[in-house]
Amino acid sequence: MVNIFQKIRKQLLSKNKVSQYLLYAIGEIILVVLGILIALKINNINTNKTNEQLEVSYLSAISDNLGEDILDLEGRLAKDSLHLTAYTQLIQAFSVDSIKSNESALKFIIHNSAVINYFNPQNSVFEEMKSSGKLNLIAGDELRFAILTYYNQSNKVVASQKVNNEYILENKQASIDKYLDMNSLVESQLPEQWQAEVDSFDNAFFNKALLDPEVEDFTRRISLMKAAVWINHNWKKNLLKSATEVNVQIDEYLRTREH
Repeated sequence: MVNIFQKIRKQLLSKNKVSQYLLYAIGEIILVVLGILIALKINNINTNKTNEQLEVSYLSAISDNLGEDILDLEGRLAKDSLHLTAYTQLIQAFSVDSIKSNESALKFIIHNSAVINYFNPQNSVFEEMKSSGKLNLIAGDELRFAILTYYNQSNKVVASQKVNNEYILENKQASIDKYLDMNSLVESQLPEQWQAEVDSFDNAFFNKALLDPEVEDFTRRISLMKAAVWINHNWKKNLLKSATEVNVQIDEYLRTREH
């Protein structure tokens, strides 16, 4: 093709046809420009197609992460309910004989009250997109904002949870660990070869009077633990709602990308 253009150019110049040569030169420039524009258009189409494929891939992965968060949050909320019930029954045990006299039930209650609940969001895909500057691959502004809002919210939940769980741990050590028979409770859960129970389970602490200073200290700390768990519970409940809504948005958005 280049050789053909060169031959035509030489023929026009050799015949002194300057005006025709100028027209030819302009035409050649136009052809080159058109070629560049077409190449750029093709390149843009290919780039857009690649970006759309990456967008779908990332959004599908974020949806998977959100699905994991949803399942985890549902489980954590159920555990919160167990903990709140256990704390309530620990306080009731001082006045309800059916609770303090049932050794197996009381052990179960203490066990549930001694466990601290942690939620850890699955945010690896989002963090990779953020660190690599690929969040703008999500073309939908509303969806991108919803995803950013969810992960900002999840960070706040984790931060609040950390503070509250440290508070719960502090009060647990000063109440449940201090006043209740943790030796019997822990040792009975271990394989027989590692059990070292000093004596049988002792629930005598629940026979103390309600106005006993130790009981007042114990019940006050348990109530404070309940309050901290309740705060965590509501944070997670709101986050579960957000995760579900964002996941629905992603699903609807991806459907539009299929057409």
